[in-house]
Amino acid sequence: MVRDHIGGNPQISSAIPQDQQDDVYKEIAAHVNNGLQNQVSEQGGVGGLLSSLSGSLTSGSPMLLKAGS
Repeated sequence: MVRDHIGGNPQISSAIPQDQQDDVYKEIAAHVNNGLQNQVSEQGGVGGLLSSLSGSLTSGSPMLLKAGS
């Protein structure tokens, strides 16, 4: 998913040396995964995370609006 998202953006993908792309994608995916796991534990499990996301959707959070575009 990271590879598809970043690889689809020529400005970003052209800035990453070809021989380092796999490592960069894996590192980004690891950071996203760790961030989500931390949010889940801080929000009281998946239900808390979903509640937080639901609140962000109804508040018009620009991050979620961008992701959903």
